[in-house]
Amino acid sequence: MITCVAGNRCFAQRADKSRHPDSLITVQWATKPIYTDQPRGGTALTYTVPESYPADDAITFIREALRKKGWKPLKEDFMNPGLPTSESRGWDQFDDATHQPPTHVYQWMGDWENNAHDITRYSFEYFSNLRVLHVAALYIPADTAAQMKRDAARNLPH
Repeated sequence: MITCVAGNRCFAQRADKSRHPDSLITVQWATKPIYTDQPRGGTALTYTVPESYPADDAITFIREALRKKGWKPLKEDFMNPGLPTSESRGWDQFDDATHQPPTHVYQWMGDWENNAHDITRYSFEYFSNLRVLHVAALYIPADTAAQMKRDAARNLPH
């Protein structure tokens, strides 16, 4: 499947759909897509894309592909109710002091849910260089997502 978006950039999902969840979408000129199995049935996907900030084409492509597959964007972080996703608030920026020297990060994060209550989370990030987009996607099966929410609720102060 090839889709073209606003900036006349075309994207396509390159991964074998039979091996990975359909919500993990790789844009056409992604560099080194890497799939990793996660505990309890999840799957992660990471890659980079040569697209300048604010990554309108890649984000629009992924939003549309998810929408066509029946995924709905969440307005709040699925693990942190009350915390808006980037779908609501847009890009964040912060200094990541875990790197030396600290790195300035631009980040867009969004969660999507399908009718089965599976969750897919996308993180789009730029690290100092505003021409290389880092994409990280995570598919979380519904039973794992529900357990994660229960575990988080138990750890809240009462």
